[in-house]
Amino acid sequence: MKKIADSRRVKTLLLLAILIVGTVVFYGCNSSSSSQQTGIYTVGRMDIQNVVSLTGTLKTDPEITVYSEVQGKVSKIYKKDGTSVKKGDVILYIDSTQASSNYQIAQINYNLALESLNITKKSNTNAAVLQAEAGLKNANESLAIARKNLEITQKTDNHSSQLTQAEESVKQAEINLSNARLNYESFDQTDTSPESVKIAELQEKNAELSLAIAQLSLKRMKESLTTAQDISTANEQLNQAKENEKIAEEKLNEAANNPKTPEEEITIYESQVEIAKSNVTIATNSLEKMKIINGPASDDQINTAENQVEQAKNSLQIAQENYNQAVKAQNTKSVQKIQLENQVHLAESQLEVAKANLDMVNKNASTSNDTIEIRHLQVEQASDSVSQAEATLSNAKLQFDIGDDKVIQAELQVEQSKANLQVANDTLSKFTIKAPFDGTVLMVKPSEGDIVSPGAVICIIGNTMHFFAEAYSDEIDTVKIKPGQSVQYSFDALPEQSINGSVKSISFVSTVTNQGVQAYKVQTAINSSNISLKSGLSVNIDITVQEKDNAIGIPIDAILEENGKKFVYLTLDEKIFERVEVVTGVSSDEFVEIVSGLNEGDKIAEVASSGFTAINRSIFSGQGK
Repeated sequence: MKKIADSRRVKTLLLLAILIVGTVVFYGCNSSSSSQQTGIYTVGRMDIQNVVSLTGTLKTDPEITVYSEVQGKVSKIYKKDGTSVKKGDVILYIDSTQASSNYQIAQINYNLALESLNITKKSNTNAAVLQAEAGLKNANESLAIARKNLEITQKTDNHSSQLTQAEESVKQAEINLSNARLNYESFDQTDTSPESVKIAELQEKNAELSLAIAQLSLKRMKESLTTAQDISTANEQLNQAKENEKIAEEKLNEAANNPKTPEEEITIYESQVEIAKSNVTIATNSLEKMKIINGPASDDQINTAENQVEQAKNSLQIAQENYNQAVKAQNTKSVQKIQLENQVHLAESQLEVAKANLDMVNKNASTSNDTIEIRHLQVEQASDSVSQAEATLSNAKLQFDIGDDKVIQAELQVEQSKANLQVANDTLSKFTIKAPFDGTVLMVKPSEGDIVSPGAVICIIGNTMHFFAEAYSDEIDTVKIKPGQSVQYSFDALPEQSINGSVKSISFVSTVTNQGVQAYKVQTAINSSNISLKSGLSVNIDITVQEKDNAIGIPIDAILEENGKKFVYLTLDEKIFERVEVVTGVSSDEFVEIVSGLNEGDKIAEVASSGFTAINRSIFSGQGK
């Protein structure tokens, strides 16, 4: 029985040996030498490349699709498909009749706003302020002269003091004339209304006449003529002053009862009433004092004084007429109205001064208590004039500030009109489709007469001297791709063409392709200006993501993986194999780099199959590693 068992064991071993030899023969081959057995591979050196292959679309670089931003009818096409264009060349027109009309309206509104601003700036001159400042200056100088006259009258009774007073009056008249001319020139140089210029001219004439009257008074003084009061004239002046007071109060009441009357206008009327009351007081005092003075004045003196009063009345009447004209436009609060009001105040002040001068002409030039009292009244009246002039100046400055607000509003209107004009111009420009850069018209989509809407494709412009290819990669290949990696292009439509390039960019965010899968966009640059290339061609893109020159390499099929480790079967002789662990590096579709575990010239099994491994383990388990 033992022999039979031994015989069976020998037969079994022989059968296994035959199977092993058959397996070795099945795998045996030598890729490097035809003389070697099939299934055996001799390890050698080679250049290995890891390539990611994608399929994409060719585009010009740059390539821009132009979309319509407006709706309208295509009226004219100037550039057709394939036409070369320069940046700014007109490709087509969309009918812009309505947009052109809107632009013209915006242009007109802008011009009107500019004109309104210019008019507002011109009307908001400081002429009224200058006039009021001059009036305040005159009033202060008149007050100083009145005080000086009072001082002289209190100290002396001689004729020289009368001459000094008359000379001071002449100087004051000359100052008034100079200031009036200055105001007129200031008015004339600004763009004021004809009425304002006419008033300034009348003021100058009035000042000239006042100067002539003062000079005549001086002449009479030098001839040593004395004066007395004409009671009848004083009575008339008192009656006129009372009438003026009544008129001023009526105007004040009328303005106060009118809700549309501005506050500053009511203030002016109140000032006029106060001045009128002051005039009545002065006229009353003058009449009372003159009743106790003996001795009539000469006809020349009386006539001169009456002429002064008459001239002042004429000036007041002219100013009041001008003021009444300005009242008709009271809601405008224009600078002209304020100027006219100031002229009325100035004329009233001139009338008061003329009345005071008449009182002095009709009085004896002695240092009597009556004369001193008159001098006091003159000082008080001059002080009132100063207060009135200050109020006038304050009001003029207020109106000037109001004018500044109007200028600001006009400037804001100009800015708004300018912005509207820019919007209209931008909109109008969108009806003219122009080339965004130098290139070629690849496609014009609409035809003449077609209606296009916002968002519709108008044309595609590209630079046919430069191209790029665009493709999509899955997440496994995407992590391997880096900018700058070399690219090899091939075309199904141009089989003879083989072009080089490089990776430009890889998107950071995935997108859903037309096939419904998540992928990452990859853009590559083509290093060629081949005229055979066309935008839209399909292109095969081979990206070299890894490469190793002169590396020890073996076929990928020779690698067996188990438990995260890699093995090959090294041939010890033609029939005996040893399993060896290896470390791999760069790989291609067919070959892989061996970093360690094998040496150049080693022979390995070309294919490491699971069946081969099972047999090897069962027969050569002691040889494996």
